[in-house]
Amino acid sequence: MNKILPNYQAWDIDENDYPATADIATRIKFLIGYGILAPSQHNTQPWAFHIDNNSLHVLPDTERALAVGDPQNDGLYLSLGACIENIMTAGKYFGLVSSVSFADTSAALVFQETKPEPGGGLLAAITARHSDKGKYTLKPLPEEIINLPQASAGTVARKLITDAVILQKISAIHLRAATQIASNLDFVKELVGWMRPNDTTAPDGMPGSVIGNSALKTKLIMALVRRKPQVFAKAAAKDKELMESSSGVAIWTVAQKSPATLIECGIDIQHFWLQLTMRGLSAQPLTASVSTKPYSDEIIADTGLTGFPVFLMRIGYGHLKDVKTPRREPVCN
Repeated sequence: MNKILPNYQAWDIDENDYPATADIATRIKFLIGYGILAPSQHNTQPWAFHIDNNSLHVLPDTERALAVGDPQNDGLYLSLGACIENIMTAGKYFGLVSSVSFADTSAALVFQETKPEPGGGLLAAITARHSDKGKYTLKPLPEEIINLPQASAGTVARKLITDAVILQKISAIHLRAATQIASNLDFVKELVGWMRPNDTTAPDGMPGSVIGNSALKTKLIMALVRRKPQVFAKAAAKDKELMESSSGVAIWTVAQKSPATLIECGIDIQHFWLQLTMRGLSAQPLTASVSTKPYSDEIIADTGLTGFPVFLMRIGYGHLKDVKTPRREPVCN
């Protein structure tokens, strides 16, 4: 990561800058700096914020929605949940515990003073977390990850799968789903719109460095895909190879789809991802098979899950380091 560029400076957030003696609204605004480090599809960062004394409203920025890649806004609301989890995690560290409630398409956090979390909690994982899109070293996951309880309750369920036979089935389903999606030229054109060169000064999108590509290779790929978007379908085959290098996959389902349940699900996804990061494990979302019918039905059938699958993440021991993506200034009023 190039720390000189302004679009990466958000990752350099320093806990020592926390304004402990300031009013609570100022302290909440500082916590938002951790929230915006959450993951989002194509790194769109589709969130906005409103502070009202000791309350923070986290709102969708629908201008950053993906009409083709996320037509129902499922990923958008999952991203809001991830953002909220970062804010709640940072709040606990600094002594501001929060409760969450849900409105039609947003969530509100109400903060109260408490004692700072001992031992640092998961704060360091927020800035260390990244999506590792490279091959993993195939070895078993630790029991503490396999037995990790959910942060959410009720309408959200998470299942961690490590059985080799089921993983092979999921990998095959994913390959077919990813190939179909990558063959959609409208999807590819939308995706290309969020691709960035490695030296980008844009505050969003995906530099080629996040998959280990050099600056030259990134520019060549961007130029090729813009001219011939149909070649992108060939890249889907790489996902199967990546999946098969993984130690397991985690799949999230919701009992019913709504902005509230998806935000709640995003909270659990990010909490789990932070736990992985603290233990030196890598992860990458690969959601084609759970976001596209009939493949999502096949995932349900082969895993014994119930409800609606909304997110799949491969997990393992990765190698890519320092692969941060740019961040924009938070929209806050």
